[in-house]
This record gives sequence, structure tokens and C-alpha cells, in this order.
Amino acid sequence: EHPHGNKVQLIRNKSRKKAMSNLWHAIHSCRDEEIVVTVDGDDWLPHNKVLSIVASYYNDPNVWLAYSNSITHPEGKPGISRPINFSKDKGVRQQPFVTSHLRSFYAGLFKRIRLQDLVFNGGFVSTTHDIAMLSPMLEMAAGHICFMKEKLYIYNSANPLSDCRSHGGLQEKIRDFIKKLPPYQPLSVHPAITLHKPEDTQVDVVTFSYNRPMQLYAYLQSLYRHTQNFNLVTVIYRADNEEYEKGYKIVKEQFPEVKCYRQTNPPKDFKKLTLQAVYNPNSVSKFVVFAVDDIIIKDKIDFYETAALLNKTGAYGFYLRMGKNINRSYMAGKADAPPTLLEVDSNTYTWRFSTGGAEWGYPHSVDMTVYRKCDIRSYFEKGAYSNPNYLEGRWAKQADKSKFGLCYGVSKIINIPMNIVSSFRNKNLNFYSAKELLTKFLEGDKIDIDAVYQMVNHSPHVNVHPKFIKDHK
Repeated sequence: EHPHGNKVQLIRNKSRKKAMSNLWHAIHSCRDEEIVVTVDGDDWLPHNKVLSIVASYYNDPNVWLAYSNSITHPEGKPGISRPINFSKDKGVRQQPFVTSHLRSFYAGLFKRIRLQDLVFNGGFVSTTHDIAMLSPMLEMAAGHICFMKEKLYIYNSANPLSDCRSHGGLQEKIRDFIKKLPPYQPLSVHPAITLHKPEDTQVDVVTFSYNRPMQLYAYLQSLYRHTQNFNLVTVIYRADNEEYEKGYKIVKEQFPEVKCYRQTNPPKDFKKLTLQAVYNPNSVSKFVVFAVDDIIIKDKIDFYETAALLNKTGAYGFYLRMGKNINRSYMAGKADAPPTLLEVDSNTYTWRFSTGGAEWGYPHSVDMTVYRKCDIRSYFEKGAYSNPNYLEGRWAKQADKSKFGLCYGVSKIINIPMNIVSSFRNKNLNFYSAKELLTKFLEGDKIDIDAVYQMVNHSPHVNVHPKFIKDHK
């Protein structure tokens, strides 16, 4: 056994991933304070002192990114690297590329690159990955970049499969894409300082309900049975009379930890209550997930994981209603095949909204999507809405479809639209009236959430007749 074998991890891909995908996954497995050195598979290092030399440069805490020149093989000539000059007139992306091999940087610097800036045509950039990742890192590390005087890399120019020979046209397209991306701002803290603290992954739950205590009970039951690591749970509900309030009283008694707020001046007080719930000064959560009362969570969810993956990727939202199983839109009444999905973590996929249809191209939803509170604050404060349907419908008109979403391989929730609560953007099954469901609920009936556990649905909204049981929390 090799004396340093415990420091080597060999990863065998089941299919060809290419450089950018491999680097993304490998670097994200490193600690932020670790220094990354990249070596292409057809190149090599000139001697066994290279890593020690690189490490010596990082003894200076002001060095965040260090690169050297190379020697070409078989010519034996110097490569293209040289000290970079930052110009007031031209940004990094508009200057000639001079930061070639050997490249090194703190893992924490790479991790601050937004995933969407490394994705082209639905996948990780398939060529020119060096420019794609170095451009934002050079911008973030401005003032902390070091050109190492030693030639620390052998570049194999004899490889007939090199990208410059086989993908020249695609290289130009990706370079043009990279040049047009907005520049990153220089970091104000050392990249080895962890960007996200544990409290940065807390998620509040805000749920809306209208005359449907039975459905709300089933939703909360599924929330507490199938999910973990959420923070505050708030319900904003509307009860048209005291009979419905009796139903909500049962919910409150069974779920005393949930903060329930009845609308006393509907619909005028809806926005105020929503803002108070989302931006509760007593909450430290930076994320929020919305829900409506016709949702049942049908599989396990770790909200800490969803927030951590949003932090990792920079994606806009985590869509628990979506998954590779979703290929139809009940609400639109048509097929809605998944767009190209890129795996960015175990069983976690991303896509650009502009490539999706009715469901996959719908960024703003109150159906179990996890958002950063800061990303949605402008609309929630300035928008005009008086109920959940108006909130979502008008919010949808402000969607930026150039952004990316995340989902698991299989969706985690279903919507069962059994009855009407609003005439706006509502398509429902009308199995029961709100009054009929209230009567059943007051008589002790509950929706059996186990009947839909791990259901494989093909639309977020499901045409399913609920099963009723006598149940307790």
C-alpha cells in the first residue's frame, strides 16, 4: 500500500462527465480552507516539488489564487501564462487569457461561483472550463492573485483530442457566453472563511388555508411525519363563519406548536399577515417554504439539505413539487416533459426555467418551493395581492426565466384540488364541497395521508379521491 493512499480518492464515473462536471463535484467535496491544484489528464507535473512550491506561496495570507507558466511538450517552449494586469477600462473577461497552467486556488473561492455561470445548453460547459471558472475567481480575488515565477506544469500540446483541435467552434460560443456574464464583485473576506454558517440553512414554513381545516390537518400531519429540520411554522387562515372556526380549533389543539393567525379583515389583511410571517423579526431563518392546504407531503424531506443545496448552487428555488416523474401539467391540461436536467448532487437536479413548459417553466409557486427570503422580498413588499392565488398569479408575471431551479429525482408532494377556494386560476376536482368536508372533519374523519405515501405522480396536481379514516395526530 502507498504511504499516502489514505489521502487519495479515486472516483469512477458511470458515464463520461467531462472536466467541469468533475471539478464541480470534486472541489465541493473539499473544505473551504483547502488549496486546489488542477491537472488535466493528458498533462503532468515536471517534478515532485511542485506542490511544496505552490504551498509556499500560500504562506502569505494575501494570496488567494496562484498560477504559473508551463512548458509545452514536445516543443519545450514556455506556455501563455504571464502576470495579469487589471484595467479600469477592460474587465477580466475582455482581456486576453493569460492565467493558464498551473492553476491553484482556495476551494472556498471556487464554491462562490454561481452554478448557472458554469452551465451552457443544459449541461456543464463541455469545453473552455478553465475560462469559465477562472473568470469569476479572478474577479473575486482581485488584489490577492499571485503569478508564480517557476514553470510548474507540462502542457501536452501533442494530444490530437485537445479541445482546441476538436471543438474550436464550440469554444468560441462558450467564450462569448462567458464574456457576457455579469462580473463578480471582489470578496471582502478571505475565501477560506466558510461562506455559510449552520444558521444560514434554516427554513421557515408559511402555509395558507381557507375554509379547509380537514386538508390543513392532513398537510400538517404530513409535514411533521415526513419532514425534518424546519424552523417556525405559521398558518394564515380564513374562516368564513364559526363552524369553520370550530374545525380550525381542532387543528390548533392537535398542533399547538404551529402559530395560527386568522384573517379578521379579509382580504385586506392577507398581505400584512403574510409579510409578518415571512419576515418575522423573531426568526433567524434565511429561507422560507410556502404551502397551501391541499398539499400532502408524500415522501421524506430534510429542509436543512434543501437550503444547503441552494447555498451550494446559487439556484433560485428548490421545487419539491417537481421531479423526473413530472411529465404532465394537470392545471394546463397538457403534457409537460422535463427539460434537460443536470445532476449537481446526489439525486438533485437543476434546469433553466426558460427551457421548461407549464410546470417546469414556472419559477414562482406557493406549492412547497424553498426560496431565499432576500430574493423574494421586493415583490412581497411592493406587490398587490389579497389571497394566495393572486399572490402566485401576479408574482408569476415577474419571473426571471434565465434563472435555475433545483428538484429531487422524484417529487416530494402532491396537490389534491378537491374543492374551490378562489375563482382566480383555479382548476379543481370538486369531489366535495368545503361544507361537506367540514362536516366530516367535525365528525372525526381525517384524510389518510399514508394512502399516498411515495405515490409516483406525473403532475403536481393529482386527480385522486381521498381515503378517510378516524385518526389522531
